[in-house]
Amino acid sequence: MDDGTRLTDLRLDSVLRSPSCNGADMLADHVRSPGLRLSGAIAAFELKFVLDEILAEKVTRWCAARMQPDPHGDPALGGLYRTTTLYLDTAAFDVVHGIGAFRWHKYRLRRYGHEPWVFAARKRKSGDRVRKRRATIAGADVARLADMSPLPHPWAGAGFRRLVERLGLRPACLIGYERHAFIGAVPEGPVRLTLDHHLRGQRWSEWNVVDLAKGVPLLQGQVVCELKFQNGLPLLFKQLLAELQLVARSASKYSLGVQACGAQP
Repeated sequence: MDDGTRLTDLRLDSVLRSPSCNGADMLADHVRSPGLRLSGAIAAFELKFVLDEILAEKVTRWCAARMQPDPHGDPALGGLYRTTTLYLDTAAFDVVHGIGAFRWHKYRLRRYGHEPWVFAARKRKSGDRVRKRRATIAGADVARLADMSPLPHPWAGAGFRRLVERLGLRPACLIGYERHAFIGAVPEGPVRLTLDHHLRGQRWSEWNVVDLAKGVPLLQGQVVCELKFQNGLPLLFKQLLAELQLVARSASKYSLGVQACGAQP
């Protein structure tokens, strides 16, 4: 890719044909959810950067010339899409404090735009490597995660509800932002880059995931950028880091929200 060739010939179908991925599952999931399409058994790498708006615009232009825009982008938002995430924690905020095994896990409910479904996910991170397990549930059914009465029939959120009960999880903080995302398939595997703008948070105690149009500003004037890839850092991203001189910096949206919104008791 030294010549700056756009990845127009490396479409999503080439990712789906990868022997390391279940193509049918990836395709079905991709229709509903943006993201790096890997099964939960496959770990992916995530590198984070906190950029000022000028540098974020340079990254956007760089990606637009070499990658594909995420098909979930909303034309009304200039190709971005709204993301709302409800983070769960214990009454003592063991997740945000990193107590015991909570140090490596986050538990969240995420909605993209105004879609009728929500993704309930457990995210485990070790260094820069991430594994996610998640279930897709109807937004109207989110409250069932806190209702411990017997389920009348099999439900996709049953496993996540058991986690909620066993760990004593409850709503803690709602985070909203607009995401600009790019995808591609390179020789090293599928890649994805996201830029999260206008981060905002709010203390939250309800079992629902509503659009957070307003909230306490987080990282004002800055953008959170994430590089996501399956194996070693791809050549494409090495070029990006070298050309724009990006320096990785950790940034937890949940921790920022808790600090800014006074969500802790």
